[in-house]
Amino acid sequence: MKIGLDEARALDARDPLARFRAEFELPPATPLYFAGHSLGLMPKRTRAYVEEELDAWSREAVEGHFAGERPWMPYHELVAAPLARIAGAREGEVVAMNSLSVNLHLLLVSFYRPTPARHKILIEEGAFPSDRYAVASQARFHGFPDAVVEVPRGADPRELVDDTIAVVLIGSPNFLTGEAFDLRAIARSAQLAAVAAGAVAGSWPASSAARSHRAASSNRPAR
Repeated sequence: MKIGLDEARALDARDPLARFRAEFELPPATPLYFAGHSLGLMPKRTRAYVEEELDAWSREAVEGHFAGERPWMPYHELVAAPLARIAGAREGEVVAMNSLSVNLHLLLVSFYRPTPARHKILIEEGAFPSDRYAVASQARFHGFPDAVVEVPRGADPRELVDDTIAVVLIGSPNFLTGEAFDLRAIARSAQLAAVAAGAVAGSWPASSAARSHRAASSNRPAR
């Protein structure tokens, strides 16, 4: 669906999130910014927060790992609650660690247990490149170089879920097109397909505040 500039501006004006626009630094030559999945705009508060940690470093030196208002060693515990709210998960189900690509590999190492009959990985066309590279490399590592199946743009991923799918990894919204997916329904379809095949189904979220991922696996239950 194509819309005109005036209609786009009207939609922006009605967007309840529009009030947050003033809280971000927008490059002067970039009135419209669409790279939020890669590196979003810098919040204006960031500079102050970084200065606070630099001040803590200057005061505490190595003791800053354990002392001060926000010690660095248990940072993952300090951010668990807000991350859980973003992900719609329980506080004990999220953790801040590594980079997204590293986390995807760690999750796939646990969840992707392919067999000759059930080894395909379902991912949407136009997925974030590093996500696509991660699943492709895992497929090759396990000896199934042609295991990756892409959902065509505009198609419903559930139509491609069958008993040959081992893992479903869908990014929502899509990195390239902004298309949103019904992640709950997709996960449910994958679980039903796994049960029908006599396997165990689970779903897990990847750690990313910038991208909302859900994967449904037919090989191992999630906690």
